[in-house]
Amino acid sequence: MVSELNDLLTRNNIKIENFEVVVYQYFILSVFEDLTLYLRKGNNKKAFRKILRNSTDKDLEVRKIVGRITGLDLNDKEIARILELILAFYNKRDTREGVSKETKVLLLESQRYKCKICGEHINLKNSHYDHIVPWSLVGDELKDNYQMLCEGCNLRKKNSIIFGVKEFFKNRNKVM
Repeated sequence: MVSELNDLLTRNNIKIENFEVVVYQYFILSVFEDLTLYLRKGNNKKAFRKILRNSTDKDLEVRKIVGRITGLDLNDKEIARILELILAFYNKRDTREGVSKETKVLLLESQRYKCKICGEHINLKNSHYDHIVPWSLVGDELKDNYQMLCEGCNLRKKNSIIFGVKEFFKNRNKVM
């Protein structure tokens, strides 16, 4: 299997390091997405919030629920990221925050006026302000959860977490 993967990546001019980074990031997000599906059922959200509120070791509680829901054993850094996402999930407000023109311009500049997904040239008028982890899951609670996308990528992405992995393969040769 490993040789087939290496062959696939080589044939398509994909660096293994880039592949690993993208898959790893989205794998952690998919674990979080699985947790949110569980937390949205019945009283699970309320019950786990109470557990977190009363716990002196929130990381341990997250580790337990991750193990129970996914069967995975995550390291301390991964657990800390999942906890950050869960807290954002719990603190999500019902309405979106407004985004200033200055914030959008700063993002555009940091992305060299290229869509973060496809690499197409964008500007203030033809770009969309996007939540990397969908707003429906974490709202505006995470500081570095924003990117600028072209209209097409934003409309295709919607609330998808896995979209970033699929687009990585399509756009692997574009500089972003």
